[in-house]
Amino acid sequence: MRREDATDQIKLSLASYLESQGINTSRNFRCLSVDHQDDHPSMSYKAVGNNGYPFVHCFACGATFDTISLIANDYGLTPYSRENFERAYSLFGLEVDGYDGKNSPVIPIKRVPQERKIPEPEEIGIYDFSEGIEAAHKAMLTNRVARQHFAARHYSADVVMRYKLGYIEKGHNELLNQIPDKHRCKSWKANLYQFIYPIIDENGKATYFMSEINDRDQCDDYNPKYRKINELPAPLFNERYIKKDTPPVIFITEGIPDALSVESVNGKAIALTGVGYNRLIELVNHYKPNTTLVLALDNDNRGKKMTEKLIEELDGIGCRYILGGPTFKKDFNEELIADPKRFVESVKKTIVDALIAPSPIRKEKETMAKNVTFRQIKSDEPKPETPQQAPHFKDKSKQMLVDMYLDSLKKDELPWQCGWKKLGAQRNMETGRKYRGMNALLLSFISEIRGYSDNRWMTFKQISDYREKNGITGPYFKNDAKGQSVPITYYGVKFYDPETKKYDKAITFEKAKELIESGEKKKEDMRIAVLGTYCMFNCSIVNGIEPPLALQQAPIEPSEYITAIINGMGVNYEEKGDRAYYRSRTDTVVLPPSSMFTSKQSYYATQLHELSHSTGHPTRLNRPLGNEFGSEAYALEELNAEIASSFLCADLGLEEVAHEFEETPGAALNHAAYVQNWIQVLENNPEALFKAISTAQKIEEYCFKVANIDPEKIRGTDPEEEPEVEDDIEVG
Repeated sequence: MRREDATDQIKLSLASYLESQGINTSRNFRCLSVDHQDDHPSMSYKAVGNNGYPFVHCFACGATFDTISLIANDYGLTPYSRENFERAYSLFGLEVDGYDGKNSPVIPIKRVPQERKIPEPEEIGIYDFSEGIEAAHKAMLTNRVARQHFAARHYSADVVMRYKLGYIEKGHNELLNQIPDKHRCKSWKANLYQFIYPIIDENGKATYFMSEINDRDQCDDYNPKYRKINELPAPLFNERYIKKDTPPVIFITEGIPDALSVESVNGKAIALTGVGYNRLIELVNHYKPNTTLVLALDNDNRGKKMTEKLIEELDGIGCRYILGGPTFKKDFNEELIADPKRFVESVKKTIVDALIAPSPIRKEKETMAKNVTFRQIKSDEPKPETPQQAPHFKDKSKQMLVDMYLDSLKKDELPWQCGWKKLGAQRNMETGRKYRGMNALLLSFISEIRGYSDNRWMTFKQISDYREKNGITGPYFKNDAKGQSVPITYYGVKFYDPETKKYDKAITFEKAKELIESGEKKKEDMRIAVLGTYCMFNCSIVNGIEPPLALQQAPIEPSEYITAIINGMGVNYEEKGDRAYYRSRTDTVVLPPSSMFTSKQSYYATQLHELSHSTGHPTRLNRPLGNEFGSEAYALEELNAEIASSFLCADLGLEEVAHEFEETPGAALNHAAYVQNWIQVLENNPEALFKAISTAQKIEEYCFKVANIDPEKIRGTDPEEEPEVEDDIEVG
């Protein structure tokens, strides 16, 4: 055997050598250094080091050994001397070119590949850093440098919020105060490690964290790019994916930034966080998750060697996997930064490959005390259908809007910004009436998604009447209209009749108001009811309808409208600092100077957003303000203002509704910081969306009323009466 091959095999066999000495590699053990009298287990086994080989390290005295140097330590030899190598070859019973091997033992130590008993995974999570992590996360949201740092890595706003990435001005050590013997845990130059990556368990607790250096020029052997808490057992990042709610495809990466890169493009990822693959193997062997792992370790020699060992282990326990690592850069985060579009397509393709790839035939073997193996899915076997969650609403319009809002928010998009930029407010083609509230948002959203070039809509009956009136023949639609209709619902009221003990037929709100004012009906006998559901078609897909005329320009600048709203409400208004907010205590709207905004539209949109908040003052619409950040009430008030701002922007003729004023890649974090709160609120309480829409409509109407503005005149149209319920609707 060549010397190089023998040395490589011995280095890879460190676990075998330790086990021959009666050492359990799955937990810490006493230091093996002859210079360290270790009273407490302080040495641990690491499966893969920087050079790709396993090693042992003592966190108390700093001693580190691979197999060769550990043999030298045990036998009092000079590390890596000829005598050291001869002793190693003899212990492992290897016949090596140039060595006679006369000292070879009768029963040599077992060599790799080795069969090993996989221990049960240990429970991790002694400490709860949640309070400190929450404070660091809030500090990040208000610190421009921190936002720029994470934005430069191209993490999505949803990922930044969901994983509570943080910033600590004084550095890493500030989170370690609750750990016993904290002086031992403290790091040199800890002030350099300001950017925090929490690890949150399946119960929502931050049980561990890693930190990133803020100055790469300071990196050296003692100050690496990332620092973790060596004194505490480290979990995997997102190991909850193995324990419960397992996704069908999971990427396995080396570092947390690579896992966050996958999560930023809607994938699911686990990071090994520097603890090697042993814990991953233990978890997979114990929980037997029904998933396909995508092995995506770094594209370097160390990553390739670790991948080879991981494949060997996964084959042994029968787990489904495919290879899908970085292809054009060293790791996933570098790929996301270098070419986001290419990275997104690569991740999508890998997910598809993982879903359709047949499982390889693997040897099933007994592990631990249980003979439990993975169920292998044959390539010709139909995949079990995933049960779909029952819809929350019977109203198709409501359910469609909630589903699209949640989908959009999870993609880091703000759905209420869709549809306003080019088309303006959505209208009925026949009546010219502008759609309001839920229907306005739904039709705008659909227009954006399907790429419609028209803001006018018609029912099938209206299309038929239009064709007959104008003598149009041929196909109704420019292409297959199947699936192109959009259900919208009109609401009205019903009155209870004490004589018949039944509710009358539903009527419009306007007619109900007249009946109440005339004394014919009582308000307490009224309840909300569905007038009917229309199936609407966009005019851009209807044959024979002329394109819409260009929208008429507003007779005055938006700034004049907004000034009129400010004066009409009597709210205090200031421009100073670098934050936009409304302070209810002093009834003051504060914005940065207009010069800090990227465009006039952004400036106007931010004004309208903060003015929408100010309508909640007790002297106006009297909504609860001053709620705690992160609460449902806080998220709902932000949703009120966001949607109201979009309504106002649409009616004032603004071309866009962005709110940003910082010229940095991380500017989106300012107003997207609430995205995760909105997702949680809408998933837990879908009705909250329609409460927010109703509130936003009231905000818009109030603003126009106090400013004496008629939005219909801005567009050059006159309001129409609500159309009667037509024959082709489904009456609710």
